Amino acid sequence: MIKTGSAVNPGRPTAASQRAFAAGQTAMTMDSTAVLASLLAQSGGRFELGTAYFPKPSGAANGGSIVGGASVWILNRRPKEERQAAWEFVKFITAPEQQAQWYVGTEYFPVRRDAYRDPAARQTLAKYPQFLTAITQLRSSPINRATQGALLGVFPEARQKSEDAIEATILGRTPAEQSLADSAREVNAAIAAYNRTVGAK
Repeated sequence: MIKTGSAVNPGRPTAASQRAFAAGQTAMTMDSTAVLASLLAQSGGRFELGTAYFPKPSGAANGGSIVGGASVWILNRRPKEERQAAWEFVKFITAPEQQAQWYVGTEYFPVRRDAYRDPAARQTLAKYPQFLTAITQLRSSPINRATQGALLGVFPEARQKSEDAIEATILGRTPAEQSLADSAREVNAAIAAYNRTVGAK
């Protein structure tokens, strides 16, 4: 698609690709559920906005969707009282009432099914049935190391290096294998530096 010119590069910032899609300059975009309602509003009903599963290579048994920025972690090396306080907070934010409110207010979907019984959550899903796609894909994804999400101290840097590699390959500057190897080397070095600063092994 890049070589034939049918893929448009509006720039790396996600806001740029969202604007291009909403303006009808691109036919497809991949993004978070958190921007779906915004895309629907920006497009102004000028075209039908459909949703689909993230693609994966045929025969890839371990593919699927993962949780993103809305994931919650408790660090096991903190003092016991801090871990207990964190657990109390996690229980609070994962309760059905809070999860329904989170869903309606942010467009990230709830982590528990009973949150959908909340009237406001039901209304949101009725108004935006496109949200069901991501919900269904996450629920049908296998639970394994590939889909559990990431806990990474250098996450923003790692994402940047991955984007650099993808861009270098797409623009024909570097073969895919070399881009991947370069990105892995740089991210591994960043992880090692981070681990040294926090005393991790």
